Amino acid sequence: FFLLSIFYGLVQSKEIPINRHSLVNLRLGKGVSLKTANNVSNFFGSKFEDLFTEKISQKGLSAKTINNYCAFISSVFEWAKKARYIKDNPCENVKKFRVCKTERKSIANEEMKIFFKSLENNGDLEFLLQNYILAFTGCRRGEMLGLRFNSFDSKQGTLTFKESVLYEKEVGCYISTLKNSEMRTIKISNQLCEIIKKYEITKRNDYDKLGIKFDDSLMMFTNKTGGYLHPDTFCERLRNFKIKYGLKDSEIKPLKLRHNYATQLLEQGESPYAVAKDMGHYSPTTTFSFYADAIEIGKRKNLSQSLYSLYK
Repeated sequence: FFLLSIFYGLVQSKEIPINRHSLVNLRLGKGVSLKTANNVSNFFGSKFEDLFTEKISQKGLSAKTINNYCAFISSVFEWAKKARYIKDNPCENVKKFRVCKTERKSIANEEMKIFFKSLENNGDLEFLLQNYILAFTGCRRGEMLGLRFNSFDSKQGTLTFKESVLYEKEVGCYISTLKNSEMRTIKISNQLCEIIKKYEITKRNDYDKLGIKFDDSLMMFTNKTGGYLHPDTFCERLRNFKIKYGLKDSEIKPLKLRHNYATQLLEQGESPYAVAKDMGHYSPTTTFSFYADAIEIGKRKNLSQSLYSLYK
């Protein structure tokens, strides 16, 4: 335990070259890269095989990855052709692999009920609000972290997504425009409105303690010093929360909550075009591609209901 404490301390101080994501995987007993495994083995003075089992993936490259490689190689040959180093580009007649998009599935209702009940029992208002926003707006993780208090309109009962918090190793956390550069406004429930109002009161106190004068342009979610909240910090809290409440094997993740939102709406007969707008998809084609089964269920439900109403 003493050695582990020293190890984690050195990682945090960047004395050992292991990133945050790899450290989380080590704690959870998940796979890490060969380089990380060697660094850990060297620190403890142990043989690699005493601490790790090397697994070689038998999974081949996806069609999308192969197409990307081909496109890169083709661009190199095209440059060589223009420079007259070669006569023809051998990649010109190479056929692209067909990319099959995976159908997005919803999370089981019973699993969602247990998750929400556990959030309420946990008593962490901020964490509750973060997950409610993800589950009931279909936003991306970075978009949730990019919310400001003026993003919330209490009179209209809406949340407007204008920007996103992203992370890059070279620059740290920073504010970026939305993925498709178009802000979108989503109607939210009265219950979610009340949670945001309650949370704003507690966050005002937090800002006061930091010596920051509150105004509604401030970030809704921050780290302890008032800076941007790291996207991985939220995900780590979610992992720890799921372990604490016996949900370790649950499918609940930020992206899964987003897909669950879209699937549930579409299965209830909501217009794919309206859902595409809520999700911030660049084109409704994306929605039709990812949620074909859910759209079909929604259509049949609407048709059945229409026929029932017709004969009443």
